[in-house]
Order: sequence, then structure tokens, then C-alpha cells
Amino acid sequence: MSDLAIPLAHRPDIEVTTRLRRGQRVHLLRDPLSLKHFEYSEPEFCLWRLLDGRRTFAAIRDEFERRQAPLRLTRSQFEQFLAGQHAWGLVVSNGSGQAAVLSQRRAEAVSKSRWGMWLNPLAIRFGGIDPQPLLDTTRLLWGWFCSLPMLCATALLVVLTALFAAARATEISARLPDLAALARPEQLWLLVLTVGGVKVLHELAHACVCRRLGAECHELGLLLLMGVPCLYCDVSDAWRLTRRRDRMAVSLAGIWVELILASVAFWVWWRATPGLVSLVALNTMVVCSVGTLVFNLNPLLKYDGYYALSDLLDVPNLAEKSQAALWGQLSTPFSVDPLGTRRSPFTRGTVGLAAFGLASLVYRTLLTGVILFTVYKLSREWRAEVLGWAVIALVGFGLVARSVPGARRWSQQIAAGFAPWQTFVWPVLLLLIATGLLLVPWPYSVVSVAALEPAPAERVYVTAPGRVIWAVDEGAMVAAGDELVRLENRELEWEIAQLRGELAVAEKTLETLQRRQGDDPVAARDLPATRARVVDLGTQLAQREADARRLNVRSATAGRVWAGEYRPVEPLPEGSELPDWSESPLAPQRRGAWLETGTVVGWVATGSAWDAVATLPQADVELIADGATVRILVETGGGEIVTGRVDSIARMTRLEPPASTSGVATTAEMSGGPAPNAATQSNSLAGAPAPYEVRVRLDHPPRTPLALRSQARIRIDAGEASWAWWAWRELQRVLGSL
Repeated sequence: MSDLAIPLAHRPDIEVTTRLRRGQRVHLLRDPLSLKHFEYSEPEFCLWRLLDGRRTFAAIRDEFERRQAPLRLTRSQFEQFLAGQHAWGLVVSNGSGQAAVLSQRRAEAVSKSRWGMWLNPLAIRFGGIDPQPLLDTTRLLWGWFCSLPMLCATALLVVLTALFAAARATEISARLPDLAALARPEQLWLLVLTVGGVKVLHELAHACVCRRLGAECHELGLLLLMGVPCLYCDVSDAWRLTRRRDRMAVSLAGIWVELILASVAFWVWWRATPGLVSLVALNTMVVCSVGTLVFNLNPLLKYDGYYALSDLLDVPNLAEKSQAALWGQLSTPFSVDPLGTRRSPFTRGTVGLAAFGLASLVYRTLLTGVILFTVYKLSREWRAEVLGWAVIALVGFGLVARSVPGARRWSQQIAAGFAPWQTFVWPVLLLLIATGLLLVPWPYSVVSVAALEPAPAERVYVTAPGRVIWAVDEGAMVAAGDELVRLENRELEWEIAQLRGELAVAEKTLETLQRRQGDDPVAARDLPATRARVVDLGTQLAQREADARRLNVRSATAGRVWAGEYRPVEPLPEGSELPDWSESPLAPQRRGAWLETGTVVGWVATGSAWDAVATLPQADVELIADGATVRILVETGGGEIVTGRVDSIARMTRLEPPASTSGVATTAEMSGGPAPNAATQSNSLAGAPAPYEVRVRLDHPPRTPLALRSQARIRIDAGEASWAWWAWRELQRVLGSL
């Protein structure tokens, strides 16, 4: 090799940018064909430039060692360097067969990229367009966004919004609805559209700022982010920008747009009345705030915050270097140096990178687990368990497939520090540990949403329909026989008046016929029918008068009054009529509301205890025993936690939630282990087994005053189970549903 010319030469069309990093020169290489970027140190760049297709290895080595003294170049190092340059396409060759090799490598790279895309169904990219001509043509339309006055104005808007939100935090918290309601099936389409629209503006901001600062942007395509259609924009050319603040501006442009959108949406939501506009603004606020903090701004994920931190620290490929440092730290205690001594696990300059790599690994693992668990819960709620498990299995397979090469290299490094028999023991030990974790019983619990009810308490029903004209205040103390609700029924009053008139006429006629029956044969003939009509009208009048008396709903026992049925106030479609009533029938603003027969107007609590009532499917009830310990998180009043025990379990006769739970769906999951089966009663299918009502008696009432409709989350102790048992149980359930 020393006597033959190396038939490889560096490509003359490669664009080179030089910058200083920590006092040393680095060279950024950009391939104008593949649009890929490479960073070379001074020795690597020198060696790449020495490849001209005419020099021999000896000539290249001598020239390299003269320029980069005291560095030395070995043959193995040179061969490894050549292989890398050839694989990346940074050199050209005059030798035969090069086109076939490059074509094969290209096909392998494309195939690997496609497999990698489908092995991660949470983020699937599709090829896009070159947006640079469009960006250059429309520069006058978006150029103002990157100007200094616009930056100052939007910064002022964001700061003022943040200060106002901090000053009104209590009021804002009271006005905010339950964020879980945004993901309800009937509103999920709006959340998906909001996420898609926000991410489109996010990626366009990256492209505009990148182009404004002089870098190029040649790819803009479709991205399915957890099934939501978005855009992605390749702004990797920003690495050619020499100033770090310019590169950071490109990375943070999307986050800045989301902060502006969140600020504008906040003011729209603050001023808008409940409805579609308010809901869209609330969705935008959540997406642009929670999404920014959890994903984009978080440097532990390879998104905008990561690239900004990499530029700030001036450490390119921060993720790869931190992971290499982490695995190096883990393998160091098991490795030996050439002299046979153990190496120190701590080396200067790697501890910080290893800590970042560990934090990134833990966060990504937890976030992936949360996302997959959300997919699992939604698939169960929408009765699409097979699809949900398919997504989970595909993501899990992709994670394992991407981790195998790194794990193999790490195991090889560890095995190098052991004797042959130790190399065999090591994987066996890991297998035993993994098997033990699968078989070890873990405590688990059934978790559900519940409604708090006073106990013991008597329900008070409407026995005659009418409109509310008066109602006792919720929380008032009443005695047995006291009036709770006074109703009026104009139709009933008119019917009573009509019956009274008809009865008076009939009685007068009967009296006349009785006087004339001796002299008038016709009167004697009509007398029985008239007497029967009087009796019939009297019966009808007595019944209607009894109905009128029942319009005054009274309490059968003494105690404290709590509101009965609760109907949430929801936006009405255009053209629909107003509902008869909403919220509580005892609410002062519900005067005039129409209450049907059977409506629970209130409860009269005869004691001071409270129950938490939840609805669970049979699969979860089988795991619960009477008297099981329960922890209750009261979601109102600061989130107080109290304890209780299961008091009763009863099968419900209807596939619908009880009035006290307001139709809130329940879920079940594990505590410290896998989650057992759960179901949502609001989506029960016809013919499915009837759910069960589980009543939990609280050991003592919460310190915070409660309302009847106070929501809580209960965690019922259901014993212990292993991960293997749970996996087998879930597999049986999924197969049984097919």
C-alpha cells in the first residue's frame, strides 16, 4: 500500500466552513448533493485534503506528520479513515466498480431509513418539497417577523401576559376546566387540528429565521407526530452559521412562535364567552405551553431546546457524546488496561456528559412509557385494544432493535475485562435478574374516578312534574316534613280549575234531577249517569289535587340538604332549544326550570359521614374484597388525601352511570406494578356485562368543606401480582375481545 497510489480523492464540490471553537479550528463540510453536514477537526480535515488520487500512503503519512506534528498516522488508522470517507461519499475514485458499491450503500441506507421510520410509529416522516424558492419569493411577507421591532413587541406581549397570569393565578385556576376534558372523543378532533396548526407555524418559523440569517432550507415535509399531521423542516444548514447566537435563534424560533400564540390565545380565552372560540383558545394555550415545556424546550429530548443547549455549550453531537460517555462510565469498572489494572470509573471531562446522558435516557424512557400508557388507555376507552397493542408492540420492537447494536458493543467492552467463564456467567446473571423482575409480585391497586356523597342520606324525588318557584338553599338544615322544593304546574292548575267547574255543574245537575225524579220520567232515567259522572269527576279532582300537593317536595327525615342530580352546562349546537335545566335544581339561578317526575332534587344527610362512589367493570371488581383499604384524593379544595374502606359492591341494573357520578368514565391501573383491566362505563357496548357500583366509606370527612358533586380519585388495594401474570391476563382479555 505504501508503494501504490491511493485511488481516492476528496470531492472538490464539498463546501467548507471554518470556525473557532474553544481556541481550536474546526471545519464544517456540507455535501451539496445529499445536503448532509460533517464536522472535522484540524487533523481530520488535513488528512482529507491530502487525498488527491495520486499520493501513496507513505507520501500522505509523511506530509500529514509534517503538518500535524507531533501526531503520528498508522496504517490501520488510515484505512479506517478511508472507509468512513468512502461510506459518507466525501471522496471520489477512479477505480472500477465504485458505482455499484455506492449504489448498494445508498439502497441500504434508504432501506434502513424506511425501516427506522416505521419502527417508530409515534413520529413518521414523509418526503417533502424544497421550500427555499417559495421562501425567497415571499420574503416581503414574512421578513417583518424576524425584525428587531417585532422581536421587542412580541417580547413585551409575552412578559405582560406572564405577569398578568401570575397576578390572577387563583382566578385563572378557578376558570380553567379539567384538562382531561380536552381529550374527550367528541372534542379530540379540535385538539388534533390545533396541534397540527401550531406545529405548521412552528416549523415555518424555523425555515424563515434560517433563511433570514443566510442559511439554506431545502426540505419541508409531512410528519405524523403521534398520529397528528404536522410539518417538519430541515434546517441543518444552520450549522454553517459562524455565530452561536444565530444558530440558537434558528433553534428557538419555533418555541418563540408558540409563546406568542400562547399569549394571544390567553387573552382570547380570557375575554371570550364559553363556546367554540374559547375552546380553540384553550387548546392553543395548552399545546403551546405544556407541549413547549415537555418537548420542544426540554434539552433532554433532541428537539429545539437540545440544539440550543448544544450551541450554547459549543458541543456538537451532544447526545451522542453524552451517551458514549455514559456507557463508557458503566463499562469502565469492568475493563482493564494493558497492564491488567482496573481503570478508574471517573475521568476528567466525562462526568458531566455522563450525567446529561443518564438524565436524557431516564427522561426519554419515562416519557415513552407515559405516551404508550396513554395509547393503552385511549385504545381501551375507544374499544380498539388490538390497534393499541399493535402500536405498543411496534414501538417496543423498534426500541429494542435500535438498542441492540449499542448493547452489543457495551457487552463486548465488559466481556473484555472478564475471564471466559465470567463472560458466560454475565448474560446468565442478567437473564435471571430479568426473570425475577417478571415473577416478583408487586402491589397493585385499582384506580377510578369517584363522586363523593354524604352517608347515610335519603334521596328526595320529584313525584309530580313542574317548574321550580322556590327551593331550599343547599347545605341548610331541615326537619322531617319541611318543604325542600316548591313547584308549579300551570297545566295542572288549569286542569284542576276545569275539573272543579265541571264538578260544580255536574253536582248542580244531579241536585236538579233528584228534585224532579218523582215528576219527570226523563230525570229519573238520567239520574244514575249523572251520579256516576259526579263520582268520576270527584275522583279525578281528588287525584289532581293530590298531584298538586305533591308539587311541594318535602323531606321525610331531618338532616342537611345536598343538591341532587347535576347536569353539566355544555355549549349547545346552533338552532337547538335551551334545556329544561342544568347544573343543580336547587341552584338559585335555576328558578323556573322544569323538573320531570323522578328527578332527584336533593339528598337529606342524616349523618356526617361521606362515601366515595365509583363504577367499575366486573374484571376489576373480581380483584377487590369487601373492607379493602382505599386511598382517596379529593380533587377539590387543595387535593387532600384521606383513607377509607370498601363498604359495598353491587351490580348496576343499567349500563349507565349513577346520577351522582355525572357520567364520569373510570379507568384502572397499577400502583408499583402493571395495570389490571379497566373500562369506561360511558362507552359500554350493548350486551356487555353490567358494571358494578363500589361504595367506599371514608374513615373521616376531609377538612375541606365538600359539595355533593365533589370529584375524587380512589386507589383500592387489590393485593399483589407479577408483571408476567398481568401480561398473561391482558393477553387473554385482548384475545377474548377479538
